[in-house]
Amino acid sequence: MLKKIIIIFISTLFITSSALAVAFEGAVKETIPQEDEERAKQEFEKIKNTTKKELKEIEQYLKDIENTKINISEKNGKKITEVNSDVLEQENGVPLFYDHEYTEEPFYFYAGEPNTFEFKDKLYKFTGHPIFRFRIKNAADNKVDISYQGDKIKVETQGHYVTTDRAIKIQEGAMYSVRAENIEIPINVMPEEALQKVIDGYKDYEIVEANLDFEDSNPYYFIKIKINGKLLWLFQTSFDLTAKINAENGKTEIEKPWWEPFVF
Repeated sequence: MLKKIIIIFISTLFITSSALAVAFEGAVKETIPQEDEERAKQEFEKIKNTTKKELKEIEQYLKDIENTKINISEKNGKKITEVNSDVLEQENGVPLFYDHEYTEEPFYFYAGEPNTFEFKDKLYKFTGHPIFRFRIKNAADNKVDISYQGDKIKVETQGHYVTTDRAIKIQEGAMYSVRAENIEIPINVMPEEALQKVIDGYKDYEIVEANLDFEDSNPYYFIKIKINGKLLWLFQTSFDLTAKINAENGKTEIEKPWWEPFVF
């Protein structure tokens, strides 16, 4: 009989302990999220205050630079922040904005908006003529320079450049040309590769024009160069060579005089 009483007592004690453990665990589960929430709120306030402080410091820094003014306006519902290019690093005396990483957020450049880019639905306009440099996976040295030539966008890789009236997008190490319908087409062939296809084998040449545009919904480099040489090694001559290179797949069409092989 005593043995049964002991067994019943131990069983009751075990069940009670288990119930208490479960209840304690539930209480802990309910308490931790509340504590995390409070901690998250505190961290958020700290970050928010720090951001406000850093923003004030940046604005003060810009205002302290001689002849630098921050002018904030709007265009088509987008905020435009005008910044003096003196705040950028310099390369051979040229202001340089350099994104060293494969940026996850897209940058947009629009023809007719010189020295300006869009980032996170905000427009940033710089004084002077800065170069905007990005890391690009398809470029020979993984770099592409975006600048402006008048109202046109200038895209340069490895010292070779083209101009375009189309919007350019840079995102995650890739470059896109944007059609009027806001359709983005990847540019897999960089300017230096396209131009090399045309000038390869010629010693005396002049690039007359090199443009990036669309034809039949496809992006093309339209290139025209002037070749100088001697016909049959005797007579000084020159001729125009035109090329159309698909910027997405590299397919190339070249037009030149039938007698071009006899020019040296």
